[in-house]
Amino acid sequence: MALTTARHHPPLSVPLIEVDSPERILARRLVWCYFFLLLFEGAFRKWGFTSAFATPLLVIRDPFLIAILVLAYNGNFLPHNKFIQRLYGFVVAFCAASIFGDYFNVFTVMYGIRTNCLHFLLIFIIPKLFDRRDVVLVGKSCFICAIPISVVVANQFEAAPDDVINTAAGGVGTQMISSGGKVRASGTFTFVSGIMYFYAFIAAFVIHGFLHRKTFHILLLITATVCCLLVMVTAASRSVVGAVAQVLACLGFLALYRPQLYSGLFSLLVAVSILLFLLGQMKLFQEGLTILSLRFDEASGMGTGAGPIQEYFIRNYEVFKAPFTASFQAPLLGYGLGAGTNAGGALAGLGRLGLGESEWQRNIYESGPIIGNLYIIWRIGLFVAILKAALNSLRKYGNSLPVLLFGAAGPLVLMGQIGQPTTLGFAAFGAGLCLAATRIKRKKGDRDNAAVASKASHFS
Repeated sequence: MALTTARHHPPLSVPLIEVDSPERILARRLVWCYFFLLLFEGAFRKWGFTSAFATPLLVIRDPFLIAILVLAYNGNFLPHNKFIQRLYGFVVAFCAASIFGDYFNVFTVMYGIRTNCLHFLLIFIIPKLFDRRDVVLVGKSCFICAIPISVVVANQFEAAPDDVINTAAGGVGTQMISSGGKVRASGTFTFVSGIMYFYAFIAAFVIHGFLHRKTFHILLLITATVCCLLVMVTAASRSVVGAVAQVLACLGFLALYRPQLYSGLFSLLVAVSILLFLLGQMKLFQEGLTILSLRFDEASGMGTGAGPIQEYFIRNYEVFKAPFTASFQAPLLGYGLGAGTNAGGALAGLGRLGLGESEWQRNIYESGPIIGNLYIIWRIGLFVAILKAALNSLRKYGNSLPVLLFGAAGPLVLMGQIGQPTTLGFAAFGAGLCLAATRIKRKKGDRDNAAVASKASHFS
């Protein structure tokens, strides 16, 4: 009988599914906690707790951030790029200079480090945890959260300034008064600035949804558009309109750079036109539009004789000019890190010092012309690097989302007044989302650090 040999079959090559480490999973959940606290911490400070607890809630996101940093270090995904290395150097320089400042206080300096350095680390960690699909999920969450926040804004607009819904943090005082005796509605945030930043991101996601129609469900997209339009008129603040206009400027760039997006742009224009017509039949919208127009008329060209657009450029020119004048007025080593922020001044028992009206002035007055200007240059460099990453993603992969998010987050990174916790939160979280949106998964579906990312080496 002939002997037969069994044919050898090599084992099947089954690729193992790459599983995220426990540190990454937990850190990702903490980033989500950071996001929701950013949206609703103001509600806790205004309506949930007494004035004794309202002030500590200023830093309610800090423990979550510190936990994220610890997990990033233990999980070996804490970035070590040139921006972070220089940020470590600034911590040393800030502390050394503050010792010689007129308003030196250990707790004030710690608060200043937290403001100028700590939260900016989140910008580089979020792209390690999120990719473009996660950013889209954040957009969906923003749309859902915009519904109750918009309802709160509408009720604040209709309520009297001294109504409980318009109370300030700690349940004491009221919100800022706009034209026609209406308040500048703050929604679930402590101040109207939170509304300004949040709805700029809403606008970015809405525009992206119309340009790429499969991204969001159409009903959710229309609802978010209605919320954005309604809040723009009922917040009674020019800043909200200006923040959305910055995102629209990015849309104008996209229309010129990628003409193939014209069909989505046309859909956006048609939808907005129809919704504006329908909203225009509402008494609330009509009244809000009247108050907003009055606000523009009253504030237009205060002392300059300029219109809203000219005034926008004049105001930003003053911001850019501020470091040159402040450099000749501030002490060589500054007055002390953190002294120019409201919370930092309160920790030192100094009250509100008012070290400059703009963010860059605060940087120079706190740390002196040398260190202060170097820190400003660092922020400019980060601004440019994020912009390059967004543009590179658009050029290589036709990914428009980072450019739109940059319109909302970029100005905050550059010159946002980060001494205010809400501004700092949106600057850090928003810029991190912008970078994460450049991470596009490969078609094979693998979720790892090999995801395609524009200029990723700058932030690894």
